[in-house]
Amino acid sequence: MSHTFCTFLLAGGILVAAPVDWTAVPGKLMAGQRVEIEHQGKFDRGIYSFSNANEIVITTTHNGFLSIPRTEVDRIVLKGTEAPKLGYFGNASDQLFPKRELVYEVTRKR
Repeated sequence: MSHTFCTFLLAGGILVAAPVDWTAVPGKLMAGQRVEIEHQGKFDRGIYSFSNANEIVITTTHNGFLSIPRTEVDRIVLKGTEAPKLGYFGNASDQLFPKRELVYEVTRKR
């Protein structure tokens, strides 16, 4: 049992406890950071652009800009910083093993 837990921690990383308040989202994220957003059962990954009281906007490779309404967002996970000008080894701390951080999560009653 403990081996399985340790394997999970090593493989998946640790997510930090998240604030539930949406107003904390802009303070936790900066433009250019890689994020993963879970909304309506879908996962979208991209580069964070901005967020306001009603939506969050990310840049994706296949859709350009994607605007997701606040009411649809279930979880936002920060996945590191995009730094395309650095080489493979120079960017190892961000690109190879980005530090995941849970920025926002909603628990809905089903």
